[in-house]
Amino acid sequence: MDGSAFRFRRRSMSRAATATMAAITMARTIGKRSGDGAGILLSSSDDNRIVNNTAMGSADGIALVASHRNVVAGNNVSTNWDYGISLSGSNANRIENNSLFDNWVRGMRVTTSDRNLIRNNTLIQNYQGFELYFSSNNTVTENVLNNTWDSGVYVYASSGNRISRNTFVSTFSHAIEVLRATLVMLDNNTFRGSLYADIDLDSSTGITVKDNVMTRGILVSYAALPDLSHWNTHDIPASNTVSGRPVYYWKNITGGVIPEGAGQVLLANTTGVTVQNQTFGAAVVAVEVGYSAGATILNVTDDAPIADPNP
Repeated sequence: MDGSAFRFRRRSMSRAATATMAAITMARTIGKRSGDGAGILLSSSDDNRIVNNTAMGSADGIALVASHRNVVAGNNVSTNWDYGISLSGSNANRIENNSLFDNWVRGMRVTTSDRNLIRNNTLIQNYQGFELYFSSNNTVTENVLNNTWDSGVYVYASSGNRISRNTFVSTFSHAIEVLRATLVMLDNNTFRGSLYADIDLDSSTGITVKDNVMTRGILVSYAALPDLSHWNTHDIPASNTVSGRPVYYWKNITGGVIPEGAGQVLLANTTGVTVQNQTFGAAVVAVEVGYSAGATILNVTDDAPIADPNP
């Protein structure tokens, strides 16, 4: 069993056995385990259902390796010392309505896996929420993340993913961190109590950020390797708000005055832009300027209290 409560490998089965496995619903409750392995492991196994199980105390609670079009739903995945749910080389799976509590490394890790739907899961007190690593065209939506010790969603070297309609409460780092990624959509998320930025765009290009309700706002390529494309290729309309006020992201323009009442100002490759008569709230950086010249910042008050991750 190699340390796994359930282990399915397609290559060790006949065609008839594989067809039978495709209809299985695993509803067994798995007791608390220790050591290596996983509560449930699917390897090269497609079209299965993993439903209403409890997976606790393993390295991984539920792991899919080179397994496609599976449904993982309604499971309690808690106190695993590596990942709650792990996908590796696994595509077009549905991960829905699971509870992930106090998994010590990540609630869920998605590695080299594409076109997965991760929806309506509840994550509480995990070290990190979701990680998308070298993975593309996944959708992470309608999840609730509470008391996350590191980033809520971490997207690394990935493209075409959408992070939408999630709720982040009490994140002790950046709530969403996008690093060396392209063409990611971040929309309609709600943030409360992030210790650092609600959204951190680091060394990334072509990121769309819209309709997010924030309290700490956005970092654009903060502490990143310098590259103009990390600043002026994003789409960040004023439909984003910080403390109820619009975020103004201006790029590739000359002249102009930022409207009063801004929640945050981001300037990228601008010349001669004026920011004046503004009082900012709790934005992690009130005015962020990159690859710009001749800016005037006048009569600006940054009245931001120290962030409380437990509002």
